[in-house]
Amino acid sequence: MAETYLVIDRPTEEIAALLTYERWRAGAGRRFTQLNYLTRAALGSKCLIGLCDEPHRATQFLQEVRVFIETEAHKIAARYSPFRWLWYLRRLPNFVFAGQLKSTAAYDSALAECVSGLSLASSPFRIAEDGSIRYRIKNDVIEVLIDYCATIVYLSQIHTNLRWAGKGSAVRFDPGDFLVGCPKPTEDLEQAVHLYDKRCDEGGDVFGRIGTTDVSTGGSTADSVLAMQLVQRSNEDLPSASGGSAFVRFSPRRLSLESLTTLLRDGRIKSDWLDPVTPALLMLLRAMLRFHLGSHLGFSMVQMRGYSVLKKQELLLTLADGWCEGHNLVANALQTAALPANPTDLLETARNRSGSLWPLHPGPPIRTEGNLLCCDLYAATAQLMSNLEFPSDTGQTANARSEHFEVAVQARIDATPWRPDEDRRNFIQRTIRVGGRNITDLDALAQYGNTLLLVSCKSKIYSARYDAGDFQVVRNYASEIEKAVNEWTQKVQTIRTQPVGDNYDFRSFRNILGVVVLPHVFFVPGGVALEYVADGLYAAASVTELERWLNDTGRTHPDV
Repeated sequence: MAETYLVIDRPTEEIAALLTYERWRAGAGRRFTQLNYLTRAALGSKCLIGLCDEPHRATQFLQEVRVFIETEAHKIAARYSPFRWLWYLRRLPNFVFAGQLKSTAAYDSALAECVSGLSLASSPFRIAEDGSIRYRIKNDVIEVLIDYCATIVYLSQIHTNLRWAGKGSAVRFDPGDFLVGCPKPTEDLEQAVHLYDKRCDEGGDVFGRIGTTDVSTGGSTADSVLAMQLVQRSNEDLPSASGGSAFVRFSPRRLSLESLTTLLRDGRIKSDWLDPVTPALLMLLRAMLRFHLGSHLGFSMVQMRGYSVLKKQELLLTLADGWCEGHNLVANALQTAALPANPTDLLETARNRSGSLWPLHPGPPIRTEGNLLCCDLYAATAQLMSNLEFPSDTGQTANARSEHFEVAVQARIDATPWRPDEDRRNFIQRTIRVGGRNITDLDALAQYGNTLLLVSCKSKIYSARYDAGDFQVVRNYASEIEKAVNEWTQKVQTIRTQPVGDNYDFRSFRNILGVVVLPHVFFVPGGVALEYVADGLYAAASVTELERWLNDTGRTHPDV
């Protein structure tokens, strides 16, 4: 990426001076009490009291509370314009949305931004001497921010409890405490959920919703779009235009469309599953990559706030610059002609996509204030990843997706110290036999020293329903993953006890291991899927976990 110069943001300092941790805690506590009272008054006898060990009943009540609290959040959001809200929210102290997990802050922030994006208000603003947009920062504004953010935290807790219920947990509803309840899982379930959360916190895959993985290196601009990822780290060692230190919350990267193009070129896959806004988002992110690479400021402001502010005509000119090149790139990647007709059409398509609160679907990517447009690159990236959710149907489409995943997993293995030699590569995606009968197809494999790792790839889609904790979907996935591990364990054991077969010879390996690999981390309540097949490697692992393990083990444990 281009050289980046970081700057100190004065509005952030002004907000921090007024919104102290003590003020936030006191104000949030008052708002929680108020929300309990309002919810109880609205739902009356529907409110649950005591321990509810029926997940479906708890879910039904929590859904009603969710709808009511969403209405309360919308009431506050209506006070300011969508851009004004985003301007404040991206400058809040970290403690406002902080949680035990790294993902908590990202989720609550996205939820707050999504609600605010639905506001129909406009707000007064001024242009500072440095050319940036400024909104009013006073004590009354801070009180509105506290009420709003506390409402979002309350709503997020409802989402959390819905996910606990979706995993089969009981929920205790105490009228003297949070009306939305407190999960009361069994000890085993609690440990399994905490492990799942920890694994998710360590990173997922950008193409998890598709059911495959990205194998591009991100090194080329020719077939790439801009992707913004959330980070939380200080950058005191990076150059600052105004001196001192600065904090970066967003990290730009190039997202190659190579893997997506390869998958969608498969004739078994139709383009009718694509969300109509997806081509617009890709073209927007492509244009903004070109814009920031050519800007003398690089990605400095985007790294701090996740968005770019341009006049409408300036953004239209940015989109027009290289329009044909971007249009052809996206049309080739998505294998569709249903693309925006011109920059104005693209802008309107993106601006009208506001997102949804449950399941959380980020948005909007474009916010307006007067003649200014806020191009929220972080929201555009997040919305793109949510939109790229493959249909869960079986048949030819699923077969194409599964085959792509197998090839992609092997490509990621090949980039580690475990790349198999040419003799072993002959067995990849080949059916091996012993005694005249087929044992299995080897989807992928890895080799290091005296150890052979046999990989079974399962292309599961991390869907919106799964992310929302749908009880049936979560339970079915857990059962299917456990079944896959049991079957693969038996097949690997057969190969281990019979290292020489009709068309293979693995006698040179002292250790023969097996692992089931998925595009994303999925919840399992325990059992064989959470057992280690080797130190630090689960029997059912995400492709990111496998890649991390292969790289770490190759360096630290030469004799696995």
